[in-house]
Amino acid sequence: MQKLLGWFVVSLVFVAPAFAANVTIEHTTGQSNAIRTTLIPARNAEVCKEFGLASSCSTADLVAAGCVNATHPIAPTVVTRYCQILTQDATGEDTYIQEIADAAMVRRFIAAKAERVRNWCANWPNRTQAERDAACTAVGLQAGCDACE
Repeated sequence: MQKLLGWFVVSLVFVAPAFAANVTIEHTTGQSNAIRTTLIPARNAEVCKEFGLASSCSTADLVAAGCVNATHPIAPTVVTRYCQILTQDATGEDTYIQEIADAAMVRRFIAAKAERVRNWCANWPNRTQAERDAACTAVGLQAGCDACE
């Protein structure tokens, strides 16, 4: 019961923000200036370079080079690639911070899934043959497989 309650709390903390309409993060003017003048240009150049473009590429250049917004299969509600050049203003700053939050959320989703798999496999020897066979065929493997090897 404690694990179930813990999982529920973790879900609320890390999943709820993905569905929130607005999140406000306040920081100093100095931090804001550093994000806008140093971090956003570096991020933009990195995204351009990833698609073989000059560091001064535009959003249109990114899309033409094949960039598409993407989500992660483990966290399909979370955008993991933004195909846009961020502006060096409040809007760009908000998107930059959202990208960082999204990346952190995906890491949490992956860690949680890995833990569930470890727990499930730790219990594999205690499952009946019928349960093992059902688990194998559910993921496209033949009955009698050892899904945890």
